[in-house]
Amino acid sequence: MKYLITGFPGSGKSTVAHELKKLGYNAISTDEAPGASRFVDQITKEPVEVPKNASAEWKLKHYWAWNPEKIKQLLSSEDDVFICGLSNTQSEFYDLFDKIFVLIIDELTVINRLANRNTNDFGKHPKELKRLKKIRKQVQSDLLNNGISIAIDSSQNLPRVIDGILKNTK
Repeated sequence: MKYLITGFPGSGKSTVAHELKKLGYNAISTDEAPGASRFVDQITKEPVEVPKNASAEWKLKHYWAWNPEKIKQLLSSEDDVFICGLSNTQSEFYDLFDKIFVLIIDELTVINRLANRNTNDFGKHPKELKRLKKIRKQVQSDLLNNGISIAIDSSQNLPRVIDGILKNTK
């Protein structure tokens, strides 16, 4: 079976991937898998290199996209695969997944997690945070409205989140 675990920035996708991996599952964070994700220019639709210290303004002119070849390669395993991530292009891949889990999170928890995470700086800039706060509910709603998503409350502790996912894989 092929599973997508997605959700708003700060909802715990990478943390879930690491925990599933510790438990022996084939779990991959698209933010960490080399070549799986990249920034794309909104006008040209071409992949671009991220400048050192990219500004919030630069990020607003580009979007995070999955590399189709790499995602298909990651899903080609005979084993069960959990792909954990979020991208502006992920809906193009929904038909490759048997189930989609959406990590749902409240605003206060998102703000706290983004402020305290050390894996990347996304969401730490005041302009990014303001934009994220504005779009959180809509993004979560859009992720759930594909007809096949299962909502998981990711403001719970990690063992409960993992249990909620694994219970729905049987």
